[in-house]
Amino acid sequence: MVKAKIYVSMDPQYQNGEGNSKKEDLIRNGFTEVEDVTQSKYIVLELRPLKSKKSLEKRIDEMCKKLLVNPVYETYRFEIEN
Repeated sequence: MVKAKIYVSMDPQYQNGEGNSKKEDLIRNGFTEVEDVTQSKYIVLELRPLKSKKSLEKRIDEMCKKLLVNPVYETYRFEIEN
């Protein structure tokens, strides 16, 4: 098996609504030192190996673009572990 670790985060040009909400909650509960909160997703896929690393990278990229990431307001990167 091969593991793909995918890191998804909010595109910097869009406001992070969930992060801002969590920041406000933290401050309201006395954690006034909090300056900013950024929330991200972490996805781990276990995959069968393909013929080449290049073809595996292409397939993971397709999965991200089609189903795992909203390209309108999210960015992503991934790592492959053997």
